Amino acid sequence: MDKPSFLDHAPSFYSVAVACTLLEGKQRELWTILQIKEGAPPALHAILVHDALVEAALRVLVAAGVVAVARMPFGPPVYRRLPSLNTDWLYSEAGREMSVYATFAQLKNYQWLRAALADVNEQYHSLSIQPADFEEAAPSLWEPLPLDRRDEKLAEAVEAVDDAITKIEADNGYAANVPGERDYVVQSLKTFRSALKESVQITGMQIKTFALDPLGIVIRRFSGAALELVAGAARDAIVAWLKAKFGALLALLF
Repeated sequence: MDKPSFLDHAPSFYSVAVACTLLEGKQRELWTILQIKEGAPPALHAILVHDALVEAALRVLVAAGVVAVARMPFGPPVYRRLPSLNTDWLYSEAGREMSVYATFAQLKNYQWLRAALADVNEQYHSLSIQPADFEEAAPSLWEPLPLDRRDEKLAEAVEAVDDAITKIEADNGYAANVPGERDYVVQSLKTFRSALKESVQITGMQIKTFALDPLGIVIRRFSGAALELVAGAARDAIVAWLKAKFGALLALLF
């Protein structure tokens, strides 16, 4: 395995162990990286040895919407397990997106996970991985963005997405001709809408994956038709919100 492949895959493996740790430590609300390392289940104890990998794993979980990060004016960040981090997510939803989660969902075996993490740690040393490698590998698309529901432009974006969902879902021609694509678009937009309405933060990658990319599919397929206008209005409202709050992100989204 080369270094780029390691940096791409290793955080997901660590993130499974971090998720298990947060699930088993339900009595604790806030966690530091050190507490996560020390609080791992007995079968995984002392295997989460690299702080940089734990931090990268937490970015995976933050991006998945199951962990929140709080950055204080001083000191390192602290992390909070969200209600969405539960066994259903660990063994079901996550497995559809990341192969390591799919494997762990089938095995439900800490000894396999420990052996996999031992391989990760061995590769960490053999490839001479440094903490700075993860900083370079982590794009700002993964940076959590706070959601302020008092923001008028955010409210306008939610309204436009709601309108797009309603009209796309009601288009019988779309459902009849390309039902799989239509269902993907609707479900993605509903996931995005739920995040805007219920989560405390979102990432640029979530915005791209669950909103901008699906809306782009509709815009291209229905060029010159009514659904293009609806999807375009939703995209424009999202862009207006981002431009006002997180302008630097736009260059990475398009």
